[in-house]
Amino acid sequence: MLLVASLALLLLLLSGLLLLVSLALLLGRLLLLLLSGLLRLLTGASPNCSVGALANAAGMVPSEPATTDSAPAEAKSLREVTFLDEEVIF
Repeated sequence: MLLVASLALLLLLLSGLLLLVSLALLLGRLLLLLLSGLLRLLTGASPNCSVGALANAAGMVPSEPATTDSAPAEAKSLREVTFLDEEVIF
């Protein structure tokens, strides 16, 4: 009887630990979602903007974007950012 009670207590503790870990992961995910939304608001990026374009808008990558054409960057009226074959125009 003591063995059954100790096993039940151990199972209860393990399930509580699993619940705490899952809650911590959920809170971390919500925090990342909140921070990415805040970054999108502060940079004025569109909702379907790529992560690379967000990083570029926040100044976290070099300021010279990769271009595929031969025209100089100064001649363009809009700034183009290219990241993993995804082009976003701000």
